[in-house]
Amino acid sequence: MSSLNFPPIVQAAQQDTILSAALAYAALGLSVIPLDGKRPALKSWTQYQQQRADEATIRSWTFGNVGIVCGAVSGNLVVLDLDGAAGYAAFGATFPALAQTYTVASGGGVGRHVYFYVDVLSPSVKAMNTPIGHLEVCGDGRQMVAPPSIHPITGQPYRVEQPLDILRVPNLDDLVEWIEAFKPRQETRTWQPPKISAPSGDAPLNRRVIEEIARVLPGQGFKSHGEWLHGRCLYPERHKHGDRNPSFGYVESGSLSSGQTLCANFGHRALPKSTWDYLAYGAPVGRRNRALFEAACHFRNGGYTMTESESLLVPCYLADSEGHESRQARAGEARRTIQSAYSHSPCRTMSQVNQYRSGR
Repeated sequence: MSSLNFPPIVQAAQQDTILSAALAYAALGLSVIPLDGKRPALKSWTQYQQQRADEATIRSWTFGNVGIVCGAVSGNLVVLDLDGAAGYAAFGATFPALAQTYTVASGGGVGRHVYFYVDVLSPSVKAMNTPIGHLEVCGDGRQMVAPPSIHPITGQPYRVEQPLDILRVPNLDDLVEWIEAFKPRQETRTWQPPKISAPSGDAPLNRRVIEEIARVLPGQGFKSHGEWLHGRCLYPERHKHGDRNPSFGYVESGSLSSGQTLCANFGHRALPKSTWDYLAYGAPVGRRNRALFEAACHFRNGGYTMTESESLLVPCYLADSEGHESRQARAGEARRTIQSAYSHSPCRTMSQVNQYRSGR
C-alpha cells in the first residue's frame, strides 16, 4: 500500500519534519503543541486544551517534538497509554475489537499509544506499577507525544505500528473499568487510638480531672471506643497538615500523663512545671483559687486562648474543689478567675498580679 492510500492520521505521522507533522495533525482537527522531550515547551498550554492553535501560531513555535492534546478540543480524542512490555498484549487479548485502531509505538521501546474517538468522553484514569506495566486512559487535560517525535532518552522515533484509521466508539467504559481493576484496593481502616508523644509533664493526670473531661466530651458528639473517646477536634484550625476531618482522641483510663493530654489537644507549647503539677495533683485547700489563677496566667503566656484554658482548667477546678455550691456555680467561679487572669498584662505569679493592681 502506497503512503497516499494510508488514512490521513497515518500520513500526518509519516511527515518528514516535526513542523509539517504538526500542521498535518492540525488540519485533521487535532490540537497540537510543541514539546521539549515529552513536556510542553510552552509556559502554559491550558488554552490549547480548549481551543486549537491556528496555522500562524503553529509556524511561530519552535518544535523539539510535537504533542497532540487529548479530549474534546481534538474531537473527543482519547488515547490509551500502555507503558510496559505486557500491557499491549494484555489489552489486545481482552479487547480484540478495540485493538483494531491507529496505534503508535513509543520511542522508549515498550510502550504503545492506542487512539480512539468517542461519543462520550471517558475520564482520565491510570493504574501505575501494575503487573503488566503503567496503564492510563488520557482524555481532557492530557497530551500525547506523536510521531515523528524522538524519544528524549533512547533517541528512537515514535512510529506508526498499526496504520489504521482512528476507531470511533460510543464510549470506553469497559476499558476504564479494566484499568480500575488493576488499582490496589484500599483497606478499610478501623479507628485506632492516636499516637502521642508528650514534650513534658510526666505525672499521671488527676483522676477527677479525667472524669470531669470525660463527662463533658460526650455532650459534644464524642463516641466511645473502649477506653477512648473519639470525635471531631475541638480546635480544627490547629491541624496544619491538610486533614480533611480533624479528630481528637481522649483516653479515660488515666494512663496518659498530663503532658500527653495537653499535647494531644493543643500541640507542643511550653508551660512551667508548676502548671503541669497543678493539672496532675490539683492544689491544697486554701490555695485553689490562687493556683487556678496562676495556671491561667501561664496558659495565657504560653499562647493559649482563653477558651482553650477554660476547656482544661475548669474541669481541673471542679475536680479539685469541694463545697456546698452547685457544679454550675463553681464552674462560673472558675471561669471568672480565668477571665481575670486574661484581663491583665502577661504575668507569671499572683505576686506579680498584686504588684500590677497596686501600681508598683
